[in-house]
Amino acid sequence: MMEISEEDSILADRISMAIRRFMSSNCKKCAIMFSGGVDSLLIAALSSPETPLYTIGVEGSHDLESSESSAKHIGRKVNAIKVTAEDIVGYARELVSSFPDIKVGELGYEAVLLAGCVNIEEMAIVTGQGADELFLGYRRLREHPDLSGFYMERLNARTAPREREICRKYGKELLNPYLCHEILSVSSEVRRLADPGQQYTNKKLIRIALSRLGLPDFIVEKNKKAAQYGSGFDKIIRRNIARIMGR
Repeated sequence: MMEISEEDSILADRISMAIRRFMSSNCKKCAIMFSGGVDSLLIAALSSPETPLYTIGVEGSHDLESSESSAKHIGRKVNAIKVTAEDIVGYARELVSSFPDIKVGELGYEAVLLAGCVNIEEMAIVTGQGADELFLGYRRLREHPDLSGFYMERLNARTAPREREICRKYGKELLNPYLCHEILSVSSEVRRLADPGQQYTNKKLIRIALSRLGLPDFIVEKNKKAAQYGSGFDKIIRRNIARIMGR
């Protein structure tokens, strides 16, 4: 059970209000890429019940199995997009062709997004991008929170522009609620607080926001693999990297 101070509750409520406003204002006909982790779960919980949720993965992958369980706790159903190893190799090869400087470690997550662009019919796609960087979700950031600025610079300069381009190629709009001004303001305030590395690691404020929505502790406190791992994409890409890179 997390210890929650009054200040924690205020900050978490600000995150929830920002996401609710963002989704209400920007997401009339959109889809949420839903892995079942706390980032996408909070977005889904604060969106219209009519907003479809999509989970992408290979048959038997962690995300396909866990997302359905998470969605039930907010009264929602998940649309499963099941892909094959050959699909994933094709997505990765397309990424290498379009972005020659993309790194092997980046292919998995971006291939998941590309699979969403190919298979989701809605014209706008919502992701939880930015939550790890802003609220110290990566293990390295939990150990060294002072690196959060570097991670955000990389996201803004490299990752986010590439992901917008991936979506544009398929006529999609990319929506990132965690990168809206109001949530960036909350993150800045967190970094100003005393000893943020101890208080707010592992996306504590996002977890508090879910708790205040009434979700059970085992859902609020669970950890989840990143999308490229939980979907099964990364393993297949690394097994087929020679084919993907055209060697």
